[in-house]
Amino acid sequence: MPQNLLIKSAGILGIIGGILVILTRIIEVLLFGTIPESQKLISDNFIIVGIISLLGSIFIVLEISGAYLLLEKRFSILEAIAYYIYYIGALLGFGANWTYAFGLQQIAITSPDYIDAVYPGLLSQGMLLSYGLAFIGTFLVAAIIIIRKPLPRWVGVVMIVSYLIMIIFGLNQRHLPILCNIMIASGPIAFGYAVFTDKQNK
Repeated sequence: MPQNLLIKSAGILGIIGGILVILTRIIEVLLFGTIPESQKLISDNFIIVGIISLLGSIFIVLEISGAYLLLEKRFSILEAIAYYIYYIGALLGFGANWTYAFGLQQIAITSPDYIDAVYPGLLSQGMLLSYGLAFIGTFLVAAIIIIRKPLPRWVGVVMIVSYLIMIIFGLNQRHLPILCNIMIASGPIAFGYAVFTDKQNK
């Protein structure tokens, strides 16, 4: 497959992945409303939410992988390292979503109180590490885009502002789940669109 086609495919996958991130939470709210986490996880319908979430994560990982073919010649060594952190964060996010899709259900069956306390202990720390590194990688790459412009500057602004809105306004998946996921998805969608439409990739 020609390299430019791989790059454009990465951009499209990023857009689709972001849309799936939003769709995941919309479907979850429609199916389960605000019932306790443990009851949601043991439902037969939860696998729908888990698989859509997992697909969104896979597409975003593929987006970041393919986009590197476009950006590698525009990066310095330190910027490439920052991009690797972005990539590793996406992989860890995928792992966390795999656990969410397939692992938490068994825990919910045996220890519902543990799940309803939002996964305390080592599991919670692992989730925070995964999403935390994804945030750090996103911030670093967004800063590079804003300062050095390997992609249009507005892309970096969207990537950072989406996270800042979540932090400043305290958005979370329990109280404002759909809005939270829109903020999470806006970065991959903007990044994917910029990669897909890049004028130097012909």
